[in-house]
Amino acid sequence: SAETPLEIGSTPALYTAHPEWNEMKESTGCKRLKQLIPSSDRNFFEVSSNSVDEDGELRELSFPILQPFEITGSGKDDKGRFVDGKLKPWDSSKGAIVVKVKFQDLLNNLPGFDHFLGEVVFPFGELVKNVEVQGWFQILDVGTTLIVPLDDHDLEGEKLDGTTGPPRVYLHLKWTPPPSSSAAQPDDSEKELSYVIQEELVRSSILSKEDKFDLVGTSIGAVNTALGIGGTVQVIQNTLGSILDVVEAAINAFNFTDPFKSSVIFAGLFLVWLVLMIIPTRYIVLMGGLTQYGATFLERFGEDLGLVSNKKSKTSSVLSQSSAPQLKSPLSDPVKEESKPSAVEIWVNNAIRSLPTNEDLRKAYFWESRRLGSEQAEKHASEKRESRLKKLWKAQWHSLGKLLIQDGGNEQAQKVTYHLESCFAVIQGHRFVWWQSVQDFDNGELPVGKLLLSGHAGFGGPSPLEMKVLSKEELPLCVSIFGRGSEGQGQQRVTILLPDATTKEKLESAVAESASFKSD
Repeated sequence: SAETPLEIGSTPALYTAHPEWNEMKESTGCKRLKQLIPSSDRNFFEVSSNSVDEDGELRELSFPILQPFEITGSGKDDKGRFVDGKLKPWDSSKGAIVVKVKFQDLLNNLPGFDHFLGEVVFPFGELVKNVEVQGWFQILDVGTTLIVPLDDHDLEGEKLDGTTGPPRVYLHLKWTPPPSSSAAQPDDSEKELSYVIQEELVRSSILSKEDKFDLVGTSIGAVNTALGIGGTVQVIQNTLGSILDVVEAAINAFNFTDPFKSSVIFAGLFLVWLVLMIIPTRYIVLMGGLTQYGATFLERFGEDLGLVSNKKSKTSSVLSQSSAPQLKSPLSDPVKEESKPSAVEIWVNNAIRSLPTNEDLRKAYFWESRRLGSEQAEKHASEKRESRLKKLWKAQWHSLGKLLIQDGGNEQAQKVTYHLESCFAVIQGHRFVWWQSVQDFDNGELPVGKLLLSGHAGFGGPSPLEMKVLSKEELPLCVSIFGRGSEGQGQQRVTILLPDATTKEKLESAVAESASFKSD
């Protein structure tokens, strides 16, 4: 069987040794794919009359199958899709239809266990050759690639000779091939439909791998986390981290991580090298010694020789002539006040502290890649949405907007209030459909509401109560659309606030065109 199978549907659990499954349920991926593909004559999920019984229960499952193909070249279109390829015969498909039979016991209810009684694997290539297959098949071990039909059983599953047979399940499979003309020369709608199905299959496969639960790995991780907690280990880790930060910052100071600071450092080193090349080293040592000697000499004999002015004596004479008593603040610090650092010292200190470490660079590159990735993902999603709306949905108009929703109101005051809600609206044929957000449309969620633009349908302006809620800038951008609502709701009216005047004109034109004729 496949490594990452795609679940199409399942049957309800029956607590019996001889189950008879008469009802089926569609999987989440199958329902999502139905929402991504609009209703049309070529809809793979159009429910036939014999698939639902009188109680409304589903009797059969339908799912689209992609024809095998191979890539013959490296050419790609503007969206990165390969364009050089050819379709292969249907019977060359390596896929298979897998029917798994699950049983429940005490261990099966524990997390991490997923026991199956067995499975029946029917290759899709065999179904293509036979078109329709029905009968009893033996349930084999999970992971098998064999298929064992039981031709010696009757319709009730009993052996014709009266003996007890192996575990078995009755299957009815049918393949409906597409028209030959459609497969030979597909149009843009069919190509876009194929892209949508491929993307959904890849997405379901990834989610299926991520949702797997590993009980053993989870337990080991929890034990390691508990044993790794300790105050001493944390102190050692922080100390080593501080040392490594200093080393990394020193390395980054010379590798032009910050071009300006590295340039200043190399310029200073060049000046030092130039001085050492021009002036002999013994002269530099002699100048350093004389400088220290001169500073000490001036400090001791400078006042006596008149080389340094006596600032302390002048200050004391001024203070003695003052007749006012000098009060000492109780908050004054008897310790000698520290001198403030100079601007150059502050600049050098900040330059050294602002040198990035490898962790700082990793975080910066990470968030920068996240930003670029988000922009690319948003651009790709927008292009994919536009292609889907144009080729698959055949939408006449689509845009973001805000719906004017009426609140419940205050019954005592008899006052009606309104509020605005964001939405994404689409006009497809005779239908005006809207979702809560553009992400809901991309994810295949059900629409919040829809209007049928046939019969008594059209557009108009907001009501007087709605005009009181809207501002002067919003009134010219507001449009009211009326038409037939969902089943049992009768006529409905929707007021939408659009982003600009151009979008409003396109909406009015699309509504007028959709409501100008009736559907058959």
